[in-house]
Amino acid sequence: MEINKDQIEKIAQLAKLELSEVEKEKYAKQFSSILSFIETLNELNISSDEILGLESEFDNQLRSDESVVCHEDVRNLSLNQAPEIENNQIKVKRVL
Repeated sequence: MEINKDQIEKIAQLAKLELSEVEKEKYAKQFSSILSFIETLNELNISSDEILGLESEFDNQLRSDESVVCHEDVRNLSLNQAPEIENNQIKVKRVL
């Protein structure tokens, strides 16, 4: 599939990007290359192939969660460098 400069301009406008003429030509070629690769992938017949990796004999290797006692000087140094402390522990932002 061929992408022209007008389509690149439309994409740039939607992404609120300002592109030079050189960049528009460059990205048009790159987009065309990506889409032709996807078309090549679409030609593959994968309907009869088995799904790989689902029946593996390998499981996740997890290490045990161990608490390690550190020297009090190292602990105090770490706590003093932390941006925020709560209940004598380093407070970090929630990660979901």
